[in-house]
Amino acid sequence: MIIFKKIRIIVSVSCIVFLIPVALFSQVDKITDIDFVYKKIKTVYAGYKNKVKSNDFEKIIKLTRAASYKDEDTFAALSRITSYFNDHHLSLYEKRINKNIDTALCSLNYERLYKLIGNRTKKNKYEGYWINELNSIVIYLKKVQKNQLDGFIIETSIPAVPRGYCIIKVKENKMYKGLTDYISIDGEFRVFTKTHFKSDSVLIGNSFSKWHKLNSYKPNFLESQHPIIYKPSVIVIDSNNVLIMMNNFSTKGIAKVYDSLIRENEKSIANCKNLIIDIRNNGGGSIRSFIPLLPFICSKPLLHVGAFVLCSNDLIEDAKESRKIYNERKDTAKVLAYDEFITRMVAHKDDFIYNPPDTFPCVQIPSKIKNVALLINHGCRSAAELMILMLKQINMVKTFGESTAGSVDYLDMITYELPVSKYIFWVGTTQREITKNAPLYDNVGIPPDVEIPENIMDWPGFVKKYYEQIK
Repeated sequence: MIIFKKIRIIVSVSCIVFLIPVALFSQVDKITDIDFVYKKIKTVYAGYKNKVKSNDFEKIIKLTRAASYKDEDTFAALSRITSYFNDHHLSLYEKRINKNIDTALCSLNYERLYKLIGNRTKKNKYEGYWINELNSIVIYLKKVQKNQLDGFIIETSIPAVPRGYCIIKVKENKMYKGLTDYISIDGEFRVFTKTHFKSDSVLIGNSFSKWHKLNSYKPNFLESQHPIIYKPSVIVIDSNNVLIMMNNFSTKGIAKVYDSLIRENEKSIANCKNLIIDIRNNGGGSIRSFIPLLPFICSKPLLHVGAFVLCSNDLIEDAKESRKIYNERKDTAKVLAYDEFITRMVAHKDDFIYNPPDTFPCVQIPSKIKNVALLINHGCRSAAELMILMLKQINMVKTFGESTAGSVDYLDMITYELPVSKYIFWVGTTQREITKNAPLYDNVGIPPDVEIPENIMDWPGFVKKYYEQIK
């Protein structure tokens, strides 16, 4: 059984704004954080030995140390280190408070941008107006340097962020190699992430965002668009089709929400022919969230993934700290489990121990379900991808949409706060067991069984028609 480590730092990340001075630290301060990140990657990250096969990583550390003497954005410098591994579970996030946004400067930026848009005749093929997949923000993507495109908010339905606010910097140079400096659309966090143009009119910001280029734009454009809101719900489309929205596994208490929702709608779910489960943009959380669905669709026991747990000294000490917490709570069962776990870790220090897959028994609820469609996209990662791997063991399950984020090879994160900058640092401590049916997906993603074309907006409707055509 995998023991999921307690995250001691609550991740509530906010962001810096591109339009105010970036946080700069002294060279000594930067070196302190660089050393911390470097050490934790080598001693805590389960993917270190698998991914570092040459001295390339050491070169990056050396270059970052050298660059620390310059007045460079500290967050950007540290992000180049973590981005070497292309893993969501080895990530750096910057916290900021939205009230730090300089709204006057944003307004000025907005006015200047409109003048530039009007004056320029020849544009880069990517320059223009783009709308996000939730229909909540329109940005103007503008070429600001030879190898850089910046995205400025033109119109938004989110009160926390103003027009003229820069949320995307797509960079392509020797230092950043395709990394995008990205601020979330609600202004809550900043991260460096891989971004790619799927086509001239589709921009995918890894798991964090997706944008479609507009053929034309007029002010107040969003008023004509239907906003996409993901909320836990069960929707009876018709007598044959039921849609369950499960786009969030991370909010506190969400597992109980789904449990209640499924119980309240048990009859509708059990009597449908096609069960459509929408997990788009589900960034992960607790696998307990989807367990209440299994009795409706399982026909045999299901396996959760096996894992190899790193047993470094840092992780042994972390396990001991977790044991102390449960001991203070007088949770005898957890204390005994940690005693056994720590004993195994010490016996395999600086190596891995194998935890075999957990088995989820199949206690069936009688149902008329013949087909299960799982809607997946670029925003599915971690526990959402674990859900996909588990449900794919069921013959009647088929995935629809696009490839997921690919954040399921290294799991069980510990979260740190860097000693000087206080940036949030995620580190995956276990390696998922790689099998023929579940190969490596890191930064590649789990592909869908049926790809939904980019011009299709109604994904549940696409699935409904799909099953109608194969009667």
